[in-house]
Amino acid sequence: MAYLNTTASSQSFVLARITAAIATLDAALKRRKLYRETYAELEALTDRELEDLGLSRYDLHTVAATASQDAVR
Repeated sequence: MAYLNTTASSQSFVLARITAAIATLDAALKRRKLYRETYAELEALTDRELEDLGLSRYDLHTVAATASQDAVR
């Protein structure tokens, strides 16, 4: 009987690890998608529009990365 309890417990552990890995992968994919969308939208702006926002083209990567990290938590 103790063997069955140990097996069930280790199966639960493995299932929990797999579930956590899937959740981590899902969050990473959502962050990457949001990064790409944000970067594309910012890149489509003219230099004048970016200047109005207080940004330069050099800042686009940082802004998109920050936005995607903050949004998916």
